[in-house]
Amino acid sequence: MSDPPTPSPYHESEPLVGKMFRVLYLNNPALIEPGSRDDHIECNLSPTSLGQHPQFTALSYCWDVPEPKVPILCNGVKLQVRPNLQSALRQLRLPEKQVCIWADALCINQDDLEERVRQVKFMKEIFEAAAEVIVWLGDESDDSDIGMQAAKELADAARKYLEQRDTIYNMPADDPLVDEIFGKFRRGSEYPRFHALSQILNRNWFHRTWVVQEAAVARKLKILCGGSVMTWEDFTLVASLRSQLNLTTSANDKNVTPLILANTRLDYQNGVNRDLLSIMYRHRVFEATVPRDKVYGLGGLAGDDIAKHFMANVDYAGHEFVLYREVAAEMLKRGQLGVLSVAPGLNREHADGLPTWAPDWRVTRQSPCLGLWNEHDIHLVRYKASGDSEPSVRFNDAGSLLALECCRVDTIEAVGDIMIVEDIPHGFPGILRLPKFAYMLDNWRQVTRTSQSAEYPTSEPIADAFVQTLVGGPPSSTLTCCDSNTISSPVRLAYFAG
Repeated sequence: MSDPPTPSPYHESEPLVGKMFRVLYLNNPALIEPGSRDDHIECNLSPTSLGQHPQFTALSYCWDVPEPKVPILCNGVKLQVRPNLQSALRQLRLPEKQVCIWADALCINQDDLEERVRQVKFMKEIFEAAAEVIVWLGDESDDSDIGMQAAKELADAARKYLEQRDTIYNMPADDPLVDEIFGKFRRGSEYPRFHALSQILNRNWFHRTWVVQEAAVARKLKILCGGSVMTWEDFTLVASLRSQLNLTTSANDKNVTPLILANTRLDYQNGVNRDLLSIMYRHRVFEATVPRDKVYGLGGLAGDDIAKHFMANVDYAGHEFVLYREVAAEMLKRGQLGVLSVAPGLNREHADGLPTWAPDWRVTRQSPCLGLWNEHDIHLVRYKASGDSEPSVRFNDAGSLLALECCRVDTIEAVGDIMIVEDIPHGFPGILRLPKFAYMLDNWRQVTRTSQSAEYPTSEPIADAFVQTLVGGPPSSTLTCCDSNTISSPVRLAYFAG
C-alpha cells in the first residue's frame, strides 16, 4: 500500500495563469508584538493577479543557508522554511491585524519548475506593483541596533547640513560647517558604532543579484534590521557619507555594492534606459546561487530587445554556459562588440566549455575594461578602432566558434613579462621595493623599444603609444617619464580595441 500524498498548500481550485500570483496573509494572534518568538507562524496563501491591483508588501531578503529549516503553518499545512524568512515573518506581523505579503520562497511553489519559470518572467512587475518593498537584513546581531542608530544620527546630520548647503556630495574639506556638523562622528569613541554599521553593510543582502531589481523598481523602499527601520534614501545617503567623511573602519570597507544599488535605483526611477550588457556588467560583482540568474535576475531592468528576448524565454533546465554563450552571440550579432571587452577575472583561466568570446558571468571579481573610468559602467567605453565600419560576425553550426571579418593592422613582434601589482614586494608600508619594479620597467622598455627615437605609425612617440596602451588613455592627462623619454603630449583614448 503506497503512502498518502504529502499535503501541499499550492493546490488552488484553478491553476495560476497569465499574470496571476499568490499573496500571503500573515495571521497574528492578539497582543503578540512584532518580532516576538512566543508563538508559531500561521499564514494563508491566496491567488490574485496584477489586474486586480492587490495591496501588499513585497519582501526582499536573502534565502540564507538551506539547513536547518524551521516549521510554519501555511493553509493549514506544515511547511519547512529557512530561518531568515521565519524571522522576517515574525518581525512583520502586527497585533490584531492581517498583513498581506509577497515572499518568493512561499508565494511560488519552488518544487514546480514550470511555475517558477512563469513567475520569474514577471517578477519585476510584482515588485513594481507592491505598495512598498521591505528589505529584511536579518535579526539584530553584531551590535546592529547600535550601527542603525549611528546611521540615523548621521542621516539627521546630513539634513542639517543641507539646510545651509546645496549638496551633500563633494563637500569641501576646508568648509567649517563640515567639521561643525560631522566632526563628532570622527572621534575615536565613535569607532565601535561605525564598525557595527560596517557589519550591517557587509550582510549578504547587499551582495545578491536578485536584490538589484527588487531595490530598483520599488515604489517605496525601507530597510529593516532587527527592530530598526530606515528609509532607503537615508540609508544610502549614509553609505555615501561614510566614504566622504572617512568613517570606514577597514581598508576593505568600501561600500561598493550599496552605492551601486543606489545608482541603479536612481537610474531606473529617473527613466534611464540601459541595455543588457551595461546592466550585467555594472552588477557583475553581485553573487547568484543559480548562475543563470546573472541574466534572469537582471534582465528585467534592461530596455533593449536582447533582454526582452531572453526574459520571454526563461529556461532553468539548460546549462548556464549555453545561456552565457547565447547572450554574447546575440549581442555580437547586433553589433555590440563591447561584450568582447569584458575581461576575465585576475589570475583566472577561462572556463572549459565556454567560448573565450563569451564572458563568464559567474566570476564576480573581473578586471575592469581597458580605458574605463568608472569600472561599473561599460557603456562609457568609446573605442572606435574600426571607424564607421559595421561588424560582420558568423558562427559555426554549434554556435561555439566565432568568425570575424577583419583587416591586418600590425604584427606582434615581442611579448613582455606580466606585472601583477599584488605580487610586487613592498618594504615599509606604501614604499615599493624598486629593484624588481625597475627590472619590470626595463623589460618593457626593451620589448617596446622606447629608447629609440622612432615615431609610432600614428605619428606620436613610441613611449606615448606604450603608456596609452597601459592605462587605456585617460584624456587630458600629461605624463613625464623619469628618464630621457619625456611624454609631452596629452594622453588620449587608446586606439587599440583591446
